[in-house]
Amino acid sequence: MSQSVYALELKELKKEFGGIVAASNINIKIPEHTIYGIIGPNGAGKTTMFNMITGVYPPTSGDILYFGESIVKKKTYEIANIGIARTFQNIRLFANLTVYENLLTSCQQNITYNLLQGILRTPAYKRAEKEMEERCLTLLKSVDLLDVKEKKASALPYGAQRRLEIVRALVTGPKILLLDEPAAGMNEEESAQLSQIVKKIQSEFKITIVIIDHHMDVIMDVCDEISVINFGKLIATGTPQEAQDNEEELWKLLEQALKGACAQMVETRSKEGGNLKKDLTEKLDEMLTHVAFIEERSPKIVSEYRKKLEDKVHELLADAQIEESRLAAEVTIFADKICVDEELVRLRSHIEHTKAVLEEKDSVGRKLDFIAQEMNREANTILSKTSDIRISETGISLKTEIEKVREQIQNLE
Repeated sequence: MSQSVYALELKELKKEFGGIVAASNINIKIPEHTIYGIIGPNGAGKTTMFNMITGVYPPTSGDILYFGESIVKKKTYEIANIGIARTFQNIRLFANLTVYENLLTSCQQNITYNLLQGILRTPAYKRAEKEMEERCLTLLKSVDLLDVKEKKASALPYGAQRRLEIVRALVTGPKILLLDEPAAGMNEEESAQLSQIVKKIQSEFKITIVIIDHHMDVIMDVCDEISVINFGKLIATGTPQEAQDNEEELWKLLEQALKGACAQMVETRSKEGGNLKKDLTEKLDEMLTHVAFIEERSPKIVSEYRKKLEDKVHELLADAQIEESRLAAEVTIFADKICVDEELVRLRSHIEHTKAVLEEKDSVGRKLDFIAQEMNREANTILSKTSDIRISETGISLKTEIEKVREQIQNLE
């Protein structure tokens, strides 16, 4: 369809999450007063597109035009105010409110009276309230929910809850309505009813509807045009009839897109692995710094403790007949209890082993997780044996680094 200004236009739209490309240079033009479908497998990037359109996610690059004007820098509420409404994959109704009350919650942006008029119940207040009531009742009738307006939302059948979500978005008076998998979980009869309601809404209210769904019967029945998305890339656009006529070609495109996405995932994983290895190595070196400090500090603490212990014992047992050799042996036993030499040797060994395992290819994550558990055990022992504040602080820092390493190890498998 050729026209100068579209209701919604996505231009070279791209979204990255770290190294993952959720949408890659998407170009879609949606004419006004049409029903436009976007299809693709799970994880294709469809909902991410809706989130960018409604301001939930800022695009990494590209532009989104609403009747020719960019909206990429607008906040979510600003986008809702200019006339874009949406539903979500998961039902988000107020379960304990009635059907009618659920609609009223969305009418607040259309209120024309001020706080004082509301308190005094002025004629302006009464007119606005009556207009809202009439609008809500009209919309409920359009989706066959008028007879259940006093029922709680939680008491409605699943299909009716879906319709209530749609009409709650519709009550805001949008020019564009985004429906995110409205037929999800519906049976064949409910899907057919939904198709009729979507077409009825578009016809009665003259709005543009963009619909994401896996129910191809719904998409083929209601849409004027559809785009196919796979792994963040637009691979085809056309009418439902063109999609049916070129089904074999569409499968080939999907296969090509899948192969390309798999190659991209392998490349991304490789880059992430390299960055993760570098980061882990830096943390291990930091841990060795903590170990070196404890190694340097610990003998001094043991020596100081031994001297204090000997002085105290001599003071308490000055008049007792105890052999010096026995006294020295007892003091040594107590002093050894705060010695952490063995733990430090094992901890240093574990850290060096971890750095060696990072060079391996197979089962790296599982091996490292086991070693990290051993490192954590040695660090706990060191903390339990010492009363020195500086060693305790360093030991806590050591444990913090170990926990960070363990968290990152989870991403290696």
